[in-house]
Parts: sequence; structure tokens; C-alpha cells
Amino acid sequence: MLKGIDEIDWFSQIRDWSKLTETGDRSELTFLPDERNCAPDRCAHDLCTGQKCSDFNRCFITAMHQRAQEAD
Repeated sequence: MLKGIDEIDWFSQIRDWSKLTETGDRSELTFLPDERNCAPDRCAHDLCTGQKCSDFNRCFITAMHQRAQEAD
């Protein structure tokens, strides 16, 4: 649930950014205040459903884990 006009704007920017970023790195979100712990409704945490998730194939966390497994 978004809590105000700022969060609506942030969500829109995050949605656009998520289509362009290659890493999904939070540090790329320079417009998002530091005290904001994560992107609205898109945080990696214990609620991850893994392959059952509709975003699994484009998930940045999944990609990070795959790159780590392939690393030498």
C-alpha cells in the first residue's frame, strides 16, 4: 500500500527503472531517500516464493544467485 503522493511518484520511477537496470542495485535509485529501506512492494526478504513467483525469471535476486553459482 502506497502512503502518499511521493510514494506514487517513486513507484512509477522504480517501475520504469526496473525495465532498464541490468543489476537491480538499490544504489541506482538516487531519487529514493536513504531512510527508505527498499522499493515499495519489491523487497527481497523471507516472503520470496522462488520459482512460484510470477517475476522469477526477471528477478534481480535470482540473477545474482545464478551469477554467484557460475563464478569461479
